Amino acid sequence: MANLRESPYIWVTWLAKIMAGDITCQWQSWFRSQNKEIEKQPDDFDLVGWKMDHTKMLTELKEKLIKENYSPIIEQSVKYKIPNLDITVAAKPDCIIEKKDVVIIYDCKTGKERSSDQVQVMIYMYLLSKGKFSGKQSKGVVIYKDKKIEIPNLPENFEDNFNFFVNVLSSPKPPTKNPGADCKFCSITKNDCSERVD
Repeated sequence: MANLRESPYIWVTWLAKIMAGDITCQWQSWFRSQNKEIEKQPDDFDLVGWKMDHTKMLTELKEKLIKENYSPIIEQSVKYKIPNLDITVAAKPDCIIEKKDVVIIYDCKTGKERSSDQVQVMIYMYLLSKGKFSGKQSKGVVIYKDKKIEIPNLPENFEDNFNFFVNVLSSPKPPTKNPGADCKFCSITKNDCSERVD
């Protein structure tokens, strides 16, 4: 069974997946934001293989940027406290560079393209604009093995959507569960979610 957190702690990928609609069971992200998981559902994901592929992509990007005379910041943790609320949104962007008055955030993806990949980078852009890089223009780039997607700026209604979904994940009232296809990729066990579909 999971242990209740002292206050909501929202990891950027949990938030990005519900903002983008890549998962339909918002309860799983809410539960993880509210609780520390003690046990996790076993899966067949090749974590070691993914780490090697991701590290290779990130190393290649870093070396390319260094050759272009940038000083990339690699996998630096970012924690954003929501003003006047006891809520933390946490992230670890793959790579950040400063280019005059612009901050560019890169995220390397080894798998297939998902909407949440772009939303994740938008969240990085938003969080960094509220902290160390406030006052600078933020841009994002999602890098896949065969292509890249540039995000020149945040959508006009991004902050409203961000706040809406942060409220969903930080609310004491859980969203409705939607067991089904999302269960296959969910780490929450039946001990914490009896409706889980295996």
